[in-house]
Amino acid sequence: MKLLILKTNIITYDKVRFVQALFDNNISILDWSVDIEDIDRVLRVEVIDSTSENDIQNMLKPFNITCIDLDLVKQDDRIRVYRR
Repeated sequence: MKLLILKTNIITYDKVRFVQALFDNNISILDWSVDIEDIDRVLRVEVIDSTSENDIQNMLKPFNITCIDLDLVKQDDRIRVYRR
C-alpha cells in the first residue's frame, strides 16, 4: 500500500462526484479524499503498490481533472524562491 498526495484542479463538488464514481469501484484504490478548500485542492489516494501517479492522472484526464505530485510542486516553488 502507498499514499499519493496530489495537487489538483478540483474546485466543485460535481468534480468530486466524478472522482467518487471512478474511485469507489476501483479495486486498486483503497481509500481517497479531496480537500477542495485547500489552496492546492489536495487529493489523497491510498492505492495498492502497483498503482502509480500516472495511473491516477490517466483516470482523471478524460474529466479534465489534472493532478501532479504535491512534493514536486513544493520543490518547484522552493527552486523559484531560491532563484529570485
